[in-house]
Amino acid sequence: MLTLRRAFLMTLLCLTAAPPWASTTRWMTLAECVKQADRIVLGRCTHVIAERDPDLGVDVVRVRIEVDRLVKGTGSRSIEFRQLAHDLAGTPSFKPGEELLVLLYPESSAGLTTAVGLAQGKFAIERDKHGRRFAINGFGNRRLQGETDLGGSLTLE
Repeated sequence: MLTLRRAFLMTLLCLTAAPPWASTTRWMTLAECVKQADRIVLGRCTHVIAERDPDLGVDVVRVRIEVDRLVKGTGSRSIEFRQLAHDLAGTPSFKPGEELLVLLYPESSAGLTTAVGLAQGKFAIERDKHGRRFAINGFGNRRLQGETDLGGSLTLE
């Protein structure tokens, strides 16, 4: 009985030590993100569709971007990619109509990819009071220039 109780308590401890949605993202500089990216795309998100991949048996999100400028890699006026659908901390989300700059890893053998460094490699395009465009990622651009970088805007023009 004592062994069963001990096993139950150990299991409970393991399950509560970290929430199941917790994740760890390794901080990357912008140079590291660019180096690891297969494609870098500036454009506008036109479609976001959540679906179940019947072959993989997992939920995925299909994202389509109308390309304004292909900074790195190959593609056409529109690209589409699929990423796992999950609510892990740091996972980039996409919204139709959003103007963005995204650095994408090469596709896996399963046809999946995501932004390099998760939310580090997906930038929303904003405009300042003078209409100039700047990019800001899901972490406020922190550490893009190095470990002591506190963030700031990344000007596009």
